[in-house]
Amino acid sequence: MSSVVVTGAGGFLGRPLLAALMRRGCQVHALGRGAVPQGISKQVIWHPVDLLDRGATRNVLGGIRAEGLVHLAWETAHGGYWHSSANLDWVASSLQMLRDFREYGGRRVVIAGSSAEYDWTGTLALDEERTPLRPASPYGHSKNALREILGAWAPQAGLSWTWGRLFNIYGPYEKPERLVPRVIRTLQGGRKLAFDDGAKIRDFLHVDDAADAFAALYTSHFGGAVNIGSGEPLAIKSFIKEIAECIGRPDLVEFGALPASANEPVSLVASVGRLREEIGWSPQSRQERLRETCEWWQSMAQRTADRN
Repeated sequence: MSSVVVTGAGGFLGRPLLAALMRRGCQVHALGRGAVPQGISKQVIWHPVDLLDRGATRNVLGGIRAEGLVHLAWETAHGGYWHSSANLDWVASSLQMLRDFREYGGRRVVIAGSSAEYDWTGTLALDEERTPLRPASPYGHSKNALREILGAWAPQAGLSWTWGRLFNIYGPYEKPERLVPRVIRTLQGGRKLAFDDGAKIRDFLHVDDAADAFAALYTSHFGGAVNIGSGEPLAIKSFIKEIAECIGRPDLVEFGALPASANEPVSLVASVGRLREEIGWSPQSRQERLRETCEWWQSMAQRTADRN
């Protein structure tokens, strides 16, 4: 049985990744701050640790001596992470962790990157080989810098590695202020949703699918960068309409009620040929995943109402 360490294990993507790795027969060690979050399987071995504390992290890795590492943890404060100086801390701590992991016998690493590493000024699907890497934020630069250092160091260290560039993911446990939960909660609450024209194009992928894709990357032993997305270009307006139909309240959506932002890219869509052909992975139905997501948020609202 392969033993693998997951950082950011209690987070939005970390939770379903633990289950996805166990489905593939891995022994999973979860690293996260504080106590075990509710809903985590008892088969997961939980290690509370602050990953920015190198001594504590090194001690945990030395005790586990896992052969695999899936590194998700990073600064995630909504909106603020794009320009936060904490990005520098995460580059430094990630490099230290990788060195310690390799010293303790680690052999395989998968790290969560971001579509923010790419040049966002075009309208074509963002491709691992053809699209320039031209980040426009400290967050994107930090992710890209970590990937470059890892790519230069890993071969001489005898470390196998893959870099999964995430696009727009949604689903259970997402931060309530983000797009999908904000739309769902507004409509389920019977309130009007004022929006811009919704013309921008995005790539939406359910978090459980993203987690399964990362587990597939880990077990594939593919080397290099891979986009983690659906590969389906979808206008935000169309996506919101699907959510509204799922909830049964399309009458509450008011497109054009707000001005469109001039600072956001026109299109952010993943080229997924490498994910489909090299890794052999594809997502489940978006319509079914949206239904599951709407039902989950409805159940959360009902629990809150019951407690009150």
